Amino acid sequence: MESSGAGSESVLIVSTSEKSIALFSEAFAAASINQIKVAASASEAQKILLDKNFDIVIVDTPLSDEGSENLARSIAVSINGRLKQLQAENAKLKQKIEDIRIIDRAKCMLISYLSLSEQEAHRFIEKQAMDLRSTKRVIAEGILKTYAN
Repeated sequence: MESSGAGSESVLIVSTSEKSIALFSEAFAAASINQIKVAASASEAQKILLDKNFDIVIVDTPLSDEGSENLARSIAVSINGRLKQLQAENAKLKQKIEDIRIIDRAKCMLISYLSLSEQEAHRFIEKQAMDLRSTKRVIAEGILKTYAN
């Protein structure tokens, strides 16, 4: 599924009214949002939403196929799924940042206590992780415990 890129907002307008479509299109164009797609029915909108995520979805009811309520529910579920995916990605990134911080602190300990260069300290942690079949973070935590006293 395609997603709109940062800084290039996209809009889906679902409406049977040409007047509403023109009004919304003008408003978004005035806000420098030029990626505007229009659907005349809920079923058409569903097909469009299978291929692309939109930053904004306008559903102007009533629609010709009486599917506006189901469309709104479907959009809400889709957004909820996207939000959960982004939260999971955010948690992974936070974990990576914390791993890097701990590994860097361990490198500083090795540099300070064993007079290693930064590259040597990095290689030491990597080699220990490989030899012990562990993660660099676990090795770094062990180094911190060893030299913290």
